[in-house]
Amino acid sequence: MHGISRRHFLGRTAITLTGSPFLSPGTWRLNANPLNMPIGFQAYDARKALIKDFDRAWRTLAGYGFQTVDLVSFAGYGYENSPLSNMSAKHILHSMNAAGISCENCQYEYNELHNSYEKKIRFSHELGLKNIVCAPAMGRTKTADDWKWQAGQLNTLGEKVKRDGFQLGYHNHEIEFIEVNGAMPYQILMEETDPKLVKFQIDVGNLTFAGQDALTWLTRYPTR
Repeated sequence: MHGISRRHFLGRTAITLTGSPFLSPGTWRLNANPLNMPIGFQAYDARKALIKDFDRAWRTLAGYGFQTVDLVSFAGYGYENSPLSNMSAKHILHSMNAAGISCENCQYEYNELHNSYEKKIRFSHELGLKNIVCAPAMGRTKTADDWKWQAGQLNTLGEKVKRDGFQLGYHNHEIEFIEVNGAMPYQILMEETDPKLVKFQIDVGNLTFAGQDALTWLTRYPTR
């Protein structure tokens, strides 16, 4: 929080909370969602609740005000050893839609999209996705050349998913914001990928874990 002290922030928060009886529900909704866009969450963060009681968890999350989910593949991301790992797209879609939650994109691990491409494409069509999001190949992250290779892989994959009716996105972790060979991997990915084929889903939490400033990178590449 630039220019705002912790004490000032907490004081303002306390005033807001104690003053809540004087605010209409419409005012609260406006303050919570100034862009008037669906408020979403990532399924990775809800994995424990979804594994414990799938249908109930969706209803609970909808009750919190969430309207959309950034889905992750249940073949990984902490779901792989649960009954959800083999759940059909039809079952997933029915349960979340019944709770009033929509989904436009899903993140897959690198190996899923390269070793089981046709299967994941069918799954994505059944979910009604618009975007397929890819994680990096974890074995190729040590050098600048590794990241140039990653960019080439994204361009190739981007062409494939575009032909199949999707937009490819890339989800970062902290490693993209730690220099290798004097270069920043995230910058390499930006410069080496085709903007028409590869979009970026920037995870500002992971970026911050690497000691970087989110606003710097968001403003550097505003169209990506």
